[in-house]
This record gives sequence, C-alpha cells and structure tokens, in this order.
Amino acid sequence: MFAAARKAAKDLISSLPINAEDNLNLPSQSLSSKRIHSGFLAKQIGTLGLRSLNLLYTINPSPTSHIPSSTIDNGILLSALAFTNGSDPWTTTLARTQAHSFLSQHTSQTHSACFLVAYLLQSVIRPLFSKSRPSTVTSSGRKAMPSSIPPKHHDFTAEQTRKPWKYEAPYSLALLEFCVENASEEIIKQHWSLLIPPLLTLLDDNSTHIRSRGLAITSLFLPKLPHKILIQSGLDSVFEEAIMPSLSWLPSLTPLGESLEILPSAYGALYVLCDARYPAPQHSTSALRVSSAFISISTSNEKEKEQVEKERKKKERLKFLDKIMRQGIFAGYSYASSYPDIVSHLVEEMGNIVARMGIPSVKHLKDILPILSTALCDSFATSHEHLLLQAVKTLQVVILNCWPRMQEEGHRNEVVKSVVVCWKSVSQEMQEKGDGAEEGKQCEDCEEVDENTLGNVRKQIAVAGRLLVKAVEGEVDMQTELAPLLAVDQKLVEDVFGINGTTRSK
Repeated sequence: MFAAARKAAKDLISSLPINAEDNLNLPSQSLSSKRIHSGFLAKQIGTLGLRSLNLLYTINPSPTSHIPSSTIDNGILLSALAFTNGSDPWTTTLARTQAHSFLSQHTSQTHSACFLVAYLLQSVIRPLFSKSRPSTVTSSGRKAMPSSIPPKHHDFTAEQTRKPWKYEAPYSLALLEFCVENASEEIIKQHWSLLIPPLLTLLDDNSTHIRSRGLAITSLFLPKLPHKILIQSGLDSVFEEAIMPSLSWLPSLTPLGESLEILPSAYGALYVLCDARYPAPQHSTSALRVSSAFISISTSNEKEKEQVEKERKKKERLKFLDKIMRQGIFAGYSYASSYPDIVSHLVEEMGNIVARMGIPSVKHLKDILPILSTALCDSFATSHEHLLLQAVKTLQVVILNCWPRMQEEGHRNEVVKSVVVCWKSVSQEMQEKGDGAEEGKQCEDCEEVDENTLGNVRKQIAVAGRLLVKAVEGEVDMQTELAPLLAVDQKLVEDVFGINGTTRSK
C-alpha cells in the first residue's frame, strides 16, 4: 500500500506540463496566456507532489524494519531531482526546499556510484544527449582530431529529435548538475568520459539560459577532474574553445539581460579552467628517499626541473590570461561601451584578471587606464553609481599590481586626472542631492557604508589617491607635483591624496 502511494506521488510529479499548447485545453487565448497558466499549474502540481512524498516518508517504517529507506525506487528520486534547481521555470522556492528535504533522507543512495553512474549517467542522461554530441570530442570523451570535412549545415527541422534533453526532458540539466555536484573525485576520475559530451553540448547551445547552466556546471566539474586527465586528453583546449565564444554574447546582438546573465558565468568558468589547467606547483619529496650519497645531486636536479616546469606553466598561464583580457575585456568594451551595465561588469572582470596576473599585467596598462579614465571622467558618471564604484575599485587593484609603472609621468597623470575629476563630480552631485560636504567627510571615517552611495565612492577614491602616493614614494615627490593643484584647491588634495601644504599623511 505504501509503495503504491509513493508511486502515485511520483506519477503526480511526472505529470508536470511542459508545453502549454499540449497540456491545456483552454478556450481561444493567446499562447502567452496559456504558457503562464501552464507554468502556474506545473509549479502547483510539482509542489503538491513533493509535499506528498515528504508526508509519505514521515509514515514510512523505521530503517530497522523490513522496508529500509535505501530501497526507494530510483524513479521516485529522479522525480524529486527535477526540482533541485531554483532557476528552472517549474520550480518554486517551496518545491526546491521540499525536494532537498526528501533527497537528504536518502543520501546514502543518491550519492552512491550505482545511482550516479549506472542509473543517472548511463541510463538516463547518456541516451538523451547521444544524438547531439559535439564534433570536438570522440565518443570516449577525448579531444577529436581536426577534420578537413566541411561542417554540416544546421538542420533546424531535426533539432527537436536531436535534442530530446532540451525539448522532451528539460529536467536533464538538473540531473546533470546533481551528478557533478555530488560525485566524488574518485567517481569523476573513473567516469569523466560520461560527463564530457553533455557538458560540451550545453556549452554549444544557442539558448542563453542553457549555456549559462552549462558554464555553471562546468565550473563545478573542472576542479574535480584530475589535472593529468585534463591535459593528456586534450580537454583543456576543448573547454577553452567551448567557453571563449560566450564572452562575445553582447548587446545589441544579444539582449542586455541575457548578456548580464551569461558573462559572469563565462568569466567564472574561464578562471576555474585556468586554475585547473595551471595548478600551483607541488614540491616533490622523492629526493629524500634516495641514499645519502646522492641526496645533494638528486635534490639539485629535481629543483632545476621543477623550476623550469614552473616557469613554463607560469608563461602559459599568463598567455591564457592575456587572451581573456584581449578577446574578452578589450574586445567587449570596444563593442559594447555604450552600455553602462556591461561596462561595469567588464571593468570588474578586468580587476579580477589584473589581480591574477600581478605585475606582468603592466603590458595592458596602456589599454586599461583609458577605459577607467573614461568611466571616471564621464560627465554623467554619477547617474551610474555602480559603474563608478566598480571603476574606482578596479583602479585600486591596478595601482597595487602595476605600481612600478606608476612612476611614469603619463600613467601617473592619467590616474591623478581620473580621481580628481571623479571626486569633483561626486562632490557636486552630493551637494545637489542635499547630502552636503559634511556628510561626505563623515563617510571617509565610517566603517560600514552602503556600497551604492556616492559617499562610498568618495571613500574609495581617497583610497586610490593614497595608494598612488604610496606607489611612487621615494621616486616621485607628489607634494611638488601636485603644487599647482594645491594652490587652487588645497582641501581636495588633502582629501584625495592625503597631502597638505606642509606634510603628507601616512
């Protein structure tokens, strides 16, 4: 009886309507109205089914009885897994909570290799993705050899039959994400070939939502994949080629909202790939095991080899970050510089890349400073406070990492101009809004400030100005260099750079 009730709950969840026109017999209405009503029904049915499962589990006999919880049908678990991601249109917050609550009581089964590999990956996910495997990998999940055969034309009429995971079983994304997230490193090491084709298929899809999910799942997968397998199978370059095109999903060809959805996932996936591809060097201790007569020789040879390998990986890593900076940040800015939200995100990612590169990022300084200067000196900059704040924070990162080049007059003057003009614009805007200079002064000393206020922008500008003074300390006398500005507005120089007419603040 209990098994029959659980099966009825499973069937209730499985009755979730996917297409409005197929599942609703409504009177003559617009397709949009039908879809809205269908989505509402889907959410209600799913939530009700999950609540039923949890209720039935509460009356399930104890684990010590003859019906242990580990023997639950895999199909019931599959139905609950479909509601584990809140971004799916049929999932509500309550349904997601109910699904996780139910699955948490069966972790011994859902986290086992038998369930994840034999059932989900081989029996469910693999058949759904079998017809849409990308040509960049073989059936075993390794990098495919280049082919001189011309690419096939995309057949839109056959897309639905080639992608059942997208049109017939859209919940497969939640299943794949659950597999990657909960599989141990040992499971990934042994069965990684089952995950590669689905992941690359998602990264190659033309839907923003699906591609974003693919990027997020890839970010979960790469840290678990052994470095040796990633390199020897050639998958490092395969993932690079699959992720990089997502950086060009920019307006106006791509809607602004979709661009803001996919860009963070794309850059995040590239950073994860960078860390997986070029991990921090691990020092070997094998030399300590040899006989004492050869310890010094072995240690010397091993250190030399490690140093050569370390330098090689460092150069390759910098080359990879250079590519992201040029093809992602600079190309994206030149194409979509008229969209403040896009520029704000590109400026944020620029700071992340500079922080990862360190001092070698000085090669990009001639391109970075004009972008930041344009954002900070814009006449309407105060109407986009988030962009302004992000540009100032990125400028701080640039000064910290490129400080040796701040001694050059051209770069130094560009930074001085940017922070001074931005400070004046923000101060004027605060006065017009009635905040007053006194409130702005108080913001400099407060510890907790709303990140969206202009007062916090002023605070960050002051940090950037003092960083510049510290970066050139001992090489350039900023008090003398700022003398003309001191003569005009001594208070501004003191607030921004911490310099007055007689002394310099620490």
